Amino acid sequence: MLSFKERGVEFTMPNGRIGDPLIYAFNYRTGDAFLFDLGNLDRVPQKNILKVQKIFVTHTHIDHFIGFDRLLRVNIPHKRQLEFVGPVGIVANIEGKLAGYVWNLLERHQLRFIIHEIASDQKISSHRLQFENTGFKRSFYQDHCHEVVSSFRDGAKIKATIVDHGIPVVTYRLFFPPKYQVQVDKLAKHGFKTGPWLKKLQTAIATGNNKQMIAINNREQHPADWLATRVLQSYPEFSVSYLTDLRFTWDNLRAIKKLHHKTSILFCESTFAERDRQRATEKAHLSTKQCAMVAAYSEARHLENFHFSSIYGRIHIEQLRREALNHFNHYRRLNRDFLEQEINAEIDKCRSHQPANYCK
Repeated sequence: MLSFKERGVEFTMPNGRIGDPLIYAFNYRTGDAFLFDLGNLDRVPQKNILKVQKIFVTHTHIDHFIGFDRLLRVNIPHKRQLEFVGPVGIVANIEGKLAGYVWNLLERHQLRFIIHEIASDQKISSHRLQFENTGFKRSFYQDHCHEVVSSFRDGAKIKATIVDHGIPVVTYRLFFPPKYQVQVDKLAKHGFKTGPWLKKLQTAIATGNNKQMIAINNREQHPADWLATRVLQSYPEFSVSYLTDLRFTWDNLRAIKKLHHKTSILFCESTFAERDRQRATEKAHLSTKQCAMVAAYSEARHLENFHFSSIYGRIHIEQLRREALNHFNHYRRLNRDFLEQEINAEIDKCRSHQPANYCK
């Protein structure tokens, strides 16, 4: 099971690199959890599912949405509200799931959903869906156009954009803001005492007000940047991107570059090995080589490839992993012109297996 922790959030892939796409993310500071995609949830304990409040769905192919029923069943007794984000049509998809069951024993408002649909022009349409008396009632409550589709109590934000997989698919990027942590040992060293002034200092630095005068417990005052160098440890912005199920086209590459440029960690599908490029093209997925090109073109700092086809079996997981990383390490060293030449050559190969408008 792939797992790593950053900024107090632990990211795990319960189904590994070859099973249904699913990332479970748990925030140790807030106690909240969220999901990227909604593949099979059988390997996630019920107590962990109950911590999930937000679900970011790329699209509703069965391997990305089959976990909905378990999520639903676990939450029925608890009268919690769940927030979904996904492509246009996800409201109808959820309504269709709910319509498959009989709800005569459900209490009013026992199940409640907030659902945000993202269109190709980035317009977001938000809806409420809740049980009332004999069935679920949908109500529209907001239309807006903003690349931030959700936010968290610790200041982290999710942005999204649409790519093409024969259908619209949403990609997501989680941004952790810069962090400024108080170093307690340095407070004592400089003779400072703790107090509300430390929060004011962190806020001033985070918002760029470096010259703001900060009064230490209503006594001596110093510029924020002067104090920061003495008592704060800074951590730069950090981001995690999630991309899966997309064609290898210039339209998709440009959309990815726009949102995911220089992301810290890029989770990117590489469903097929390089030798099976034709199959990847026919299925509108990426090969390991194409995945590496996507990562290099967007200047990702670290690549985690996943969503391997089951045709390879688990014994080939490391081979597919190494194949993508070897290509990534090669392409990231090329200058932009050479990289674009390599991408154009790969897209020309795509065209031999698809209509001319496939790889625009």
